[in-house]
Amino acid sequence: TKKQQILMGMAKLVMDRTEIRLMASSYEKLLNDKKNLLTDNRIIIEQNTELKEFQEQIAEANIVLENVLDGYEMIFKHTPTATGICSSERRIIWQANDAMFRIFGSGFSLVGEPLEDLITDIDGENSCRIFNEVHLTGIPYHAKEKKLRIRHKDGFKSIHVNISLQPIGRMGDEPANILLILADVTEQ
Repeated sequence: TKKQQILMGMAKLVMDRTEIRLMASSYEKLLNDKKNLLTDNRIIIEQNTELKEFQEQIAEANIVLENVLDGYEMIFKHTPTATGICSSERRIIWQANDAMFRIFGSGFSLVGEPLEDLITDIDGENSCRIFNEVHLTGIPYHAKEKKLRIRHKDGFKSIHVNISLQPIGRMGDEPANILLILADVTEQ
């Protein structure tokens, strides 16, 4: 019937217009999203530029730090006073300078050795107790003209030293360390 055809035509017209409105709404949303994406993109580009500049500053700082560390390594290695660093808890020597090697005998391996195996006693007292006290209390140990019994490359021997055991913080992989300084005064 004609009435049904008119109703069907009107329904189609309403559906088409609804679809057009939905498409227009979707298009507006897409335009708005595109505008927001462009704004967000500009912000991200600015942040990436700042990040790149920051990374360049970090790279420059790392170069300066490496140069400082190289300088420190040279000073440490060639200082005339016997100096070594060991982990505080396990007391394993992980760095020693040339003067320290001379005290224990050139060619003798110090790195990787437990400190208490290298210095067995201090003035007749068990060195482990003193090393442990420095580790547990964090209080430095400084003493003058102490007789040390050391494991030398030629066997055990006694020397007289001014000794310093200084707790220090994180270095390398170790959370706590002890700086060992020995000034040989045997000849004095």
